[in-house]
Amino acid sequence: AAVETLEDMIYCLQPQIMITWPPHGLSGHADHIAASKWAKEAFNHARQGNGNFLKSLYYLAVPHSVAEALGMDGLHATVDSEISIETDVGAVREIKRAAIGCHRTQAGSSPILQRSPRMQEIFLGKEHFVRSELGDAEDVLTQLNSKMEADKCMKSSG
Repeated sequence: AAVETLEDMIYCLQPQIMITWPPHGLSGHADHIAASKWAKEAFNHARQGNGNFLKSLYYLAVPHSVAEALGMDGLHATVDSEISIETDVGAVREIKRAAIGCHRTQAGSSPILQRSPRMQEIFLGKEHFVRSELGDAEDVLTQLNSKMEADKCMKSSG
């Protein structure tokens, strides 16, 4: 039922990209692993059907350097050079912290909420993604990331 529900949402919303947990769930959390499996199945089914609007599937990631800096050995970190997209989300850091705190299976055991405020800032201030093997080389997220990088260069040189 979960895959069918996701497929219905895909056809209704017609996204160009989907973002989900990596197959190992990042932290190994069973909910994350299940969500990843369902999202990948729904993505595949939609692309095989009439979902030609779907360009790429991305996985959330934590670069090895970040996991190491935070002492988060339990994460399935990604080699830094394999990160496809990094984006600053500091403006919504508090919203992310509150969302983690509301999640029944995360509230008391989330390793990030047990870290110092500075460490939480490092972890929650940026998002990292890896384009899966199901991704096209050029999609809206890579285009947006390229534009943001160009804008940063222009600001720093001007």
